[in-house]
Amino acid sequence: MPDLTRREAKLLEAFERHVERTGEVPSRTELRIAMGWESLGTVQYFLNRLTSKGAIEIVHGESRRVGLASPVSGADDIPIIGRMVPDAALLAEENIEDTVSASTAAALFQTRTDFLLRVRDESMAGAGIHTGDLVAAQKASDARHGSLVVASVDGEAAVRRLLRDNGHADLVPDNPDFQRVSSGDGQFEIKGIVVGSVRHRGST
Repeated sequence: MPDLTRREAKLLEAFERHVERTGEVPSRTELRIAMGWESLGTVQYFLNRLTSKGAIEIVHGESRRVGLASPVSGADDIPIIGRMVPDAALLAEENIEDTVSASTAAALFQTRTDFLLRVRDESMAGAGIHTGDLVAAQKASDARHGSLVVASVDGEAAVRRLLRDNGHADLVPDNPDFQRVSSGDGQFEIKGIVVGSVRHRGST
């Protein structure tokens, strides 16, 4: 058995219970209900994880039958990070609200995208990034002066502009209602470089 995370193991258990009970492979909706999750995208993401680890087998174009999962997209789907769980890493399973296919992300942003982040405030309103928008980012632990970055700030994910001066680095918002954060405070860690954004329909 491959080394599975807690969520992966629970999903695999639900998968196997359904097969034993019904003789059929569960649908994503059936798995979502069994797990108590809100999003089919979350089910999709963890099915892909189980597939990549060899715990289940995906055969495309086949009818539902014992031992085969319903067709799902590739294991390279891009996670969408929602609200942060306290003390969890940015890309922890608990923070994933949904996924988007790698092909869709490539078409939207014309470059590699490692994750998407749901914006939770108006700190970058001056840059045209608003609450509910999705920003696309490439994983990185550092960035050039002036770059838009995704950073972990006091346990929360934030989008800010990185400014450097005489060896110091600050995360600077584009809204006077929010404060900048200094690297000297030891309060932030860069997680990615922003490569694009998608406007939420409700944004102004």
